[in-house]
Amino acid sequence: MVSLQTIYEYVHDDKALGGTLHTHLRHELKHRKRPVGIERVVIKGKVSIDERPDVVDQKNAFGGLGSVHHRGAREQGGDPDNR
Repeated sequence: MVSLQTIYEYVHDDKALGGTLHTHLRHELKHRKRPVGIERVVIKGKVSIDERPDVVDQKNAFGGLGSVHHRGAREQGGDPDNR
């Protein structure tokens, strides 16, 4: 038995040599990877997590996620405050 990795390595090598085996695959060895050589964006004026307000560490308040307005896939629209 031959593993999938071995098969894909063989097809990849064939493609590198100009072969056409990759055209018979469902995804034709399409692979998106991160661009090389592009520098990360530096956020100007970013604040360290250590400098957050003390009230955040107390964890007294709950919310801020906005889940009040979420509805199921089968529910119709309407007024979210009128349930």
